Amino acid sequence: MACLQSASISILVNGSPTKEFKLGRGVRQGDPLSPFLFILATEGLNALTKSVLKNNMFEGVEIGRDKSFIKTIGDGGNTAFWSDAWASSIPFEQSYNRLFRLERNRAVRVKERQLWDGNTTISAWDWIREPTGRTLTELQQIIALIASIPMDHSKSDSWKWELSGNGLFSTNKLSKLIDSKVFIWRARKKRLPTLYELDKRGIDLNSVRCQLCDDDIESVDHALVFCKHVFEIWEKVFDWWGVNLLSSISINELFQGSSNSGMTEFGSKLWQAITWATGYLIWHNRNQKIFNNKAWTAPIALCDIQVKSFDWVAKRCREKKIDWHNWVHNPHIFLV
Repeated sequence: MACLQSASISILVNGSPTKEFKLGRGVRQGDPLSPFLFILATEGLNALTKSVLKNNMFEGVEIGRDKSFIKTIGDGGNTAFWSDAWASSIPFEQSYNRLFRLERNRAVRVKERQLWDGNTTISAWDWIREPTGRTLTELQQIIALIASIPMDHSKSDSWKWELSGNGLFSTNKLSKLIDSKVFIWRARKKRLPTLYELDKRGIDLNSVRCQLCDDDIESVDHALVFCKHVFEIWEKVFDWWGVNLLSSISINELFQGSSNSGMTEFGSKLWQAITWATGYLIWHNRNQKIFNNKAWTAPIALCDIQVKSFDWVAKRCREKKIDWHNWVHNPHIFLV
């Protein structure tokens, strides 16, 4: 700390240095302490990331067939026949290892093994020795599997992002997805900047009472659940899904899905998505009201929650087909 506190700097303004002054935080450019401070910060971030992954609060984005990013096979020119998971969730080199060992060119592309003559696709193989026995059986299985995969030889191979309606990847859309996950983690850890939490960190405030209802201290639980304007929204959401709302429930219990007794595992996952979407939108619109004076009534809130939660679930759910009409009017059918 002595090294940090004793350092002084000056700034060049129009080519002339200013008077030296002490550093309040951080280090000077090029200071050898900088990489050590970086390591300290990244070690803490790494430990925190491992913790949230262990507790199933974050999930990685999986790439491959039937994952968030799906490869659409065109002419097969950009897809490795053996090492890419293009025909199933597991690459052929793993699922048909015996046959793979007979391949003469293990980096071969799909296009070179599935030749297009303008009308039909012809398989072309190049083996070290001809497959027999179990390897011949594996070859027959691969041929049958490939026959079920649609290929458009007039186009190049491409990636489709399942979490986007048009299939195109967007950093803006991804940042919103990440932001929602981070919000859930911050809410459960009581790390949202409510007035009570800001006051605990030593920030001087005129008041720590809720800025929406002025009935109580604005803690995380109050801001997201117990404020009378917010609780009205939760009542509508619970009524929409036909679930009993407990007046003493906390945000942690809501996000963990403790009200899911009697639901199937699939129904519990859907209900958790509902509570996450509700909490996320409550916080977003709380800030819009405070900083931009934008009103958000309970009926409008319910419509926004229905749209947001359907968008989250419909793009991720592969267990059942989720349709908009039943999502809004008969959501209970998804709970059983």
